[in-house]
Amino acid sequence: MSNKRIDLTYFEGITENRGAMNYEIDENGMVGNVLGIDMNQKDAAAIYNIPRLIAELKRCYEREDALIEALRIIRDDLDDALETEGYNTSAHEKSERTLQKIRNFANDASE
Repeated sequence: MSNKRIDLTYFEGITENRGAMNYEIDENGMVGNVLGIDMNQKDAAAIYNIPRLIAELKRCYEREDALIEALRIIRDDLDDALETEGYNTSAHEKSERTLQKIRNFANDASE
């Protein structure tokens, strides 16, 4: 799996489906030929649902962006908290190690 995103601006203005799919199925289970490609029912359904898939992918990208930004904020706040020098007890050291683990997780996940 790649970390590279699909550029969704290419699909802006795509016509959304209106109504039901209308097609006839031949004796071989084929719907027809589109752009030189023989299509069956599943192919036709996939093409019909492309606008919905693109909308869902866009929503997922937006959600991922918001989560990454939240992780960056957590990382930065933990950086500030860990820079503060205070008393040195074993409980404090354990808390600091825990905060450092959380900070490292937030950092790794936000990159």
